[in-house]
Amino acid sequence: MKAGKEPIPAAAVAFVRDGSRGIEVYLSRRPAHFRYFPNYFVFPGGRQDQTDADLRATACREVKEEIGVEIDAARLV
Repeated sequence: MKAGKEPIPAAAVAFVRDGSRGIEVYLSRRPAHFRYFPNYFVFPGGRQDQTDADLRATACREVKEEIGVEIDAARLV
């Protein structure tokens, strides 16, 4: 981080499950036209909006926007 800059509040969600061949983790691929990290595989997430109540709300909103899945904020750790 550059000196004098405040960190940008953001949230990401790691979907993890115990699959038949071991642990499975969901990653989404960023579109090629994105300015930052095009074609990278990432956890869904992003920066907090002013309308988000907290970072859990940010995580829920970002997951819905990026991959169309509604998640329960109470289940986030």
